[in-house]
Amino acid sequence: MPGHEKRVLSLDGLRGLAALIVFLYHVDIMVKPFGAGGPSLFPGTASVMVFFILSGIVLSLVPFKHMGNGGYDWLGYYPRRVVRLCGPLFAAIALALPMGYVAWRLGSTSRSALAVAYDAGLPTAVHDILMQFDVLFNVSDGVNNLFGAQLVRVDSPVWSMSWELWFSLTLPLAIWCISRIRRTSLAVVATFIAVLVSHWTGYFPLRLCLMFWLGVMVARRFDKFKAVKLSILAELALLVASVGVIELSLVWHPGGVLEALKSTAMNAACLVVLMFTKKWSE
Repeated sequence: MPGHEKRVLSLDGLRGLAALIVFLYHVDIMVKPFGAGGPSLFPGTASVMVFFILSGIVLSLVPFKHMGNGGYDWLGYYPRRVVRLCGPLFAAIALALPMGYVAWRLGSTSRSALAVAYDAGLPTAVHDILMQFDVLFNVSDGVNNLFGAQLVRVDSPVWSMSWELWFSLTLPLAIWCISRIRRTSLAVVATFIAVLVSHWTGYFPLRLCLMFWLGVMVARRFDKFKAVKLSILAELALLVASVGVIELSLVWHPGGVLEALKSTAMNAACLVVLMFTKKWSE
């Protein structure tokens, strides 16, 4: 948000907690404290979903607020957002590259060490280094590029920032489309049906895009979501159940349609946790 807009500190706190969980998740999968086949108890995937929904909310609140008041300053938005995302992102990649080179020299076979083919000649090495800074077209999951060829990242968490950048660039389209939806509740239901299809078929880009758009829907009807009244016990029960669903998704893998339903419930639980974080801060 622009500096003069009021920040929502509870959402900043949730963002920090989610970042910590993602960090611990990556440490966990490297150290493997529960053995090679043991599950991680840190919900890294759910935390990334929280990030995506949160981005949809916080980037949309101000444009919606100014929609009937002269419009939003999109020309000012774009340079601010691109610099804010790409500055730290490119700095992280630039720091990871020499570390990956050192790891390669030491004989490591980790992804960071093998991301650049230093022994394949200078043109190939430069090509691989430049590819590390391509956060738009080499894609989304950190494994394959848009053409299906294998891609190795020197800094693997960059995949999520690619999605953040794509959404940030297409935010006006999301605002325009969702501002024309009359029944947001039906749109939210349709979104989760599409998320279910995404989990069932394995087509992950659909659910990742929809998490951002879900955040835009929430921002569009933010006052109505806040106006929902539940008892304290009901809110606590719903929050505990949501956290339980998120943790259950880490250790229970039934497969098939049931797996898709469980994963969709995890996405819904992320939205519930986010909404209660905002509600309880007021």
